Amino acid sequence: MSFPRLPLLFLVCAFLLAKVQQSSLAQEQQAPEQQISTAQNLLTLDVARTLGYWNLAYSRVISESFTARLTLETPSNLVLSENVRESGFGARLEGQWHWEGKRHLGWYAAPNLGFTQSEYVSGSGIQPTAFFPNGTTQARERVQWFSVGIVGGYEWSIAEMPALVLGVGVGAEYNIVSSQERSGLPDFVQQGSSGNRILPRLRATISYAW
Repeated sequence: MSFPRLPLLFLVCAFLLAKVQQSSLAQEQQAPEQQISTAQNLLTLDVARTLGYWNLAYSRVISESFTARLTLETPSNLVLSENVRESGFGARLEGQWHWEGKRHLGWYAAPNLGFTQSEYVSGSGIQPTAFFPNGTTQARERVQWFSVGIVGGYEWSIAEMPALVLGVGVGAEYNIVSSQERSGLPDFVQQGSSGNRILPRLRATISYAW
């Protein structure tokens, strides 16, 4: 009577082992959303934004569907030519609505407000000097502007790194120049103005949630 029980015991053990493995796999698949669903904070780097500005954002969960985000940024000078250098700082306040109620995951819409102050300095490579009646080869421009915009996008996490949140987005912003000063330029250039303008926004983010 004992011999037939041994194969049966093996079958039961194999069945239980298979169930444990399935349960473990299911938990691993759910781990990212479970971890993100309890995360209250988020640190974010917008990789696409670094082409113009180094940036770092802090987000705080206000409700299951709404997150407030503050971004600080400073010019990266990765796009402008070597003859033009930009310095300054900027800050943006953003509200992010996830209508699926998954906090930092899924589709979202994010209206935002921003302020930027920059100074552009041209280098000695600007020629010819005849363009500059005063003989200088360096020009400066100081600009302050406010921006109002909206971005829509999608965020997700992966099982291997559940605290990591990736995101993409696209939107637009309206920039309102509040002040502008120019020096080292001929009169007809100083009288000009860059004016208000609408600019596209692309977003590719990497975030850490906790």
